[in-house]
Amino acid sequence: MFLDEIERVARVTKNLLKEKKVKVLTQFDADGITSAAILTKALMREESNFELHVLKQLTSDAIENLKVDENDLLILADFGSGQLDFLKEIIEKTQVIVLDHHEPSDISHLNLFHVNPILFGEEKLSASIVCYLFAKFLNLKNIDLVDIAIIGATADEADEKWEFKGLIKKVLEEGELIGK
Repeated sequence: MFLDEIERVARVTKNLLKEKKVKVLTQFDADGITSAAILTKALMREESNFELHVLKQLTSDAIENLKVDENDLLILADFGSGQLDFLKEIIEKTQVIVLDHHEPSDISHLNLFHVNPILFGEEKLSASIVCYLFAKFLNLKNIDLVDIAIIGATADEADEKWEFKGLIKKVLEEGELIGK
C-alpha cells in the first residue's frame, strides 16, 4: 500500500510540476541534504521551475517567510509530518507534498499528499529512501539516484544498530543491479 501511495502521488505531481512553481524545503542534515539532491535532480529532469530552501528546522516563522500562494506547489522533505499544524493556511491555498519518515500529525486535506511509511505501518525508512521512491515513480530515469538515497539512509541511522532489511534492502539490491 505504501508503494502504491507513492506511485499515486508521483503520478498526480507530474502534471503539477509543469503548471506550478515548486518550492522544496528540506532539513539541514545528511538525510535532508540527500533528499534535496534527489528531488533537485528529479525536478531538473522534469524541467520544473523550482527553488530549494534548506532549513535547520521547520518553524512557523520559516513558513510565514516563504510566501506560498495558489500558484505554488510546496514539497517538504525530511520534515513536515509533525509540523502540519504550521501548514494549515498553505494547505487551504495549494497542494503540499510531505515526503517524510518522522512521527506524523493526524491531519488530512484534499490538497495534502502525505507520504510517510508510518502512516502505512511500514518499517522505518529514511526520508532519502522515500524521496528516491517518489522520484523513481515520477520518472524511471531517476533510478540512477539510488546511491544518494542509500547514503542518506545510512547517515540517518549511523548511530543505531540498523541493518538493511525490508524495503531498504530492496532499494539497496536495486542499486546493486544497476551497478551503483
